[in-house]
Amino acid sequence: MTTSPSQPDSTAGQSPPASQRESRLFTLPFVLLLVVQSLYGTAYSTCFILPKFLLEQWHASATLIGNANGAFALSGALSVPFVGPLLDRWGRRPVLLAGLCLAVVTFAPLGYLTTPSALYALRAVHGLVFSMVFSAGSAIAVDLAPPSRRAEAMGYFGTAMLATNGFGPTLAEQIALHFGWALVFVLCSLYSSGALLTALRLEVRQHVLAAGSSLSVPLSWPLAGAYLASIGIGIGVGVSKTFIPALMITEGASRVAPYFLAFTLGALVQRTVFGWVPDRVGRLRATVLALAFYALSLALMVVSNVWFIVLMSGFMGMAHGAAYPAATAMTLDLAKRSEHGRASAWATGLFNLGVAIAASGFARFETSIGYRGLIGLGAASILFIAYLTQRWASMSPVPVPDVPLS
Repeated sequence: MTTSPSQPDSTAGQSPPASQRESRLFTLPFVLLLVVQSLYGTAYSTCFILPKFLLEQWHASATLIGNANGAFALSGALSVPFVGPLLDRWGRRPVLLAGLCLAVVTFAPLGYLTTPSALYALRAVHGLVFSMVFSAGSAIAVDLAPPSRRAEAMGYFGTAMLATNGFGPTLAEQIALHFGWALVFVLCSLYSSGALLTALRLEVRQHVLAAGSSLSVPLSWPLAGAYLASIGIGIGVGVSKTFIPALMITEGASRVAPYFLAFTLGALVQRTVFGWVPDRVGRLRATVLALAFYALSLALMVVSNVWFIVLMSGFMGMAHGAAYPAATAMTLDLAKRSEHGRASAWATGLFNLGVAIAASGFARFETSIGYRGLIGLGAASILFIAYLTQRWASMSPVPVPDVPLS
């Protein structure tokens, strides 16, 4: 049977099938979210240059530098359990907007501070901002993504911030060289203003806390192993962002941007080219191997000159690029479906705790073992955590009763 040429096409002018619309990832709200994440990420990543600023302008000790980064991380760790419930009570978008408003007014003053106490207080606020913006952004990304493409969506979301880890410090170093440090942090507020204006255009569903929702901590021996991995990754970030740039400056390097660029390039290569590895080899195995590789990269830096440190930072970036998503996926694998939100929030908080342990805790030993000794201490700690993660996460999942927050 044939159809008359004059018969109109019944599908002409119709919108795509519902299944096709529902599988779309790059909708306008999702693209806007990536722009928000990139603009805020540039402000956040610019502060990786803080050790150089403090060494040049304040002639700071390792303790002061460590405390500044530690205040950020500790605030982020302590705020996550409370920010999580706010996402359900207030909604994702209000928390995101509140965090960006805080960012706008608190980055610019960094270049004008004169006392350590004011520096620590402002960095603590920045830790709260990170917790609010990153947690709300992650939740929005999950809400906007089709269920079948959530992992892909989180990959793009994370990469939007990761890509700024090299750009932010590199641009900041050039601006400081030609125009002074004050402009560096004023621009951070401007980046945040751009993120805020973009976020105002975001339209997301409102979420209401379900009756009887629990705020307890999901725990089991395997989950404890996964949480430990998050602490280990945090220690790696704390060491790599606090003590390695300081070591390079004290040993004569005039620029630290190549170090951050190499780290970022390594992480991006892992995420974009080898992102399939954790799913292929198993999340636990990938997490443990990535932690071991992280520790090896740091250990080699202990005996390296400045330029070999830059080279090794690329390999360390690859380790970080694999470790964070693998450990996050492992955490969700080991938690009950009803616990995914809380388990993810606690993993983020413990990651920040690891950063604080390294940045503020390890700094106390700088006078006795030096920056290279602190880097070695970080390597040994991560390797030990990799061993415990392998042991605990491999145990039979015998649940431990939830531990209430209050």
